[in-house]
Amino acid sequence: MNVKAFQIHKKASVYFKNIQDKYSVNLETETVVLADGTTQSFKSNLFADFLTKNIASEQLLNLENVKKSINISIQQFGELNFELSANPAIAILEKTKIATGSTSTLLAVKITENKLNLISIGDCNIFVIKDEKIESSFPFNNKNELDLNNSFVNTKSFNGFDSLQVYNSNIQLEQNYLLFVCSDAISRFLFDFPDEISSVINLSNHQDFLSFCELNWQNGRLEQDDISILIIADGEKKLHEFLPDSSFKFEETKYFSEIEFVPNPQVETKKTKLTPMEYNDLNNKIKNLENEVKFVSNKLKNIERLFIILFVTLLMALLLPYVLNTGKQFVNLKDEKNYSTKINKDTQSRVDSAKKKNAVKSNNGKKKKIKSTELEKNPKKNDE
Repeated sequence: MNVKAFQIHKKASVYFKNIQDKYSVNLETETVVLADGTTQSFKSNLFADFLTKNIASEQLLNLENVKKSINISIQQFGELNFELSANPAIAILEKTKIATGSTSTLLAVKITENKLNLISIGDCNIFVIKDEKIESSFPFNNKNELDLNNSFVNTKSFNGFDSLQVYNSNIQLEQNYLLFVCSDAISRFLFDFPDEISSVINLSNHQDFLSFCELNWQNGRLEQDDISILIIADGEKKLHEFLPDSSFKFEETKYFSEIEFVPNPQVETKKTKLTPMEYNDLNNKIKNLENEVKFVSNKLKNIERLFIILFVTLLMALLLPYVLNTGKQFVNLKDEKNYSTKINKDTQSRVDSAKKKNAVKSNNGKKKKIKSTELEKNPKKNDE
């Protein structure tokens, strides 16, 4: 495995030390890892560097080892002591970024007997080149697929691969294979302009690579971003790095917020520079303001809880008379029903009693009538 590594930082970074793309090559295990730290997160270049080195140090490339390497990298990053900016406003922004964690994408490849093992999280890509053309690419086949991917590893939220889009595949390579492992910006460029494959193949030093990037930055075909290409060829185990030297830097660009305000010459002005004591005083005021904001926030939460309790109490006070009234009506209705049942039983009892009396009277009448009839038939018995 013969590797050529080309890198250049985006112009906004000025110095190469600020590049957020990191790579690591282990010739012994034939493993290559590229990680792209995200611009928005805090010190992502350091986290990306931990990722590449830890993954490349493993003898085997599999999901279990990658997960272990990610956790080790997160721990190493968490043990770093960061010195916040002396500028209070910038320091607050840095604190916010630290709280949300550092993020990075990664792509790791290991070649064993012309078999490529690939694990990828995020928008880096690998191109298989044949006859100066793209024969295939992984994990993305076109720019749209690449742009739809938004996975990355975050130092605060990583808890496994369940919530991430992880690509893991084994690919059979031909003899004399040629591969491009690329960060996202150069991957988009190669998808859009596949004819430029030959230009990349012919790169032989850093100056060629720098000229290639600056030309395509200028004509708008290449994004203004960190650019990383690792060209892997079948052959002797060697690593050739084509990187900027320590003295190289891009021209510093002053953004609007950094441009010094030049007032009207007719207006008398006086430049003031804060002393260390004034800076400390300002910093203390900002901290006090931050504490006051937290205090007010907690007070508002307590007030919110109080309003909820009052609302529930009021609701109960409104509903209680209705519940009591409904219960009273139910009890009255039950009592009325019981009373009605009792009356009906008493009435029925009286009716039954009257019927029995009438029946007795009727029987007595019948007996008297029978006796009278018998006397009429036997007058002798009557005389006796």
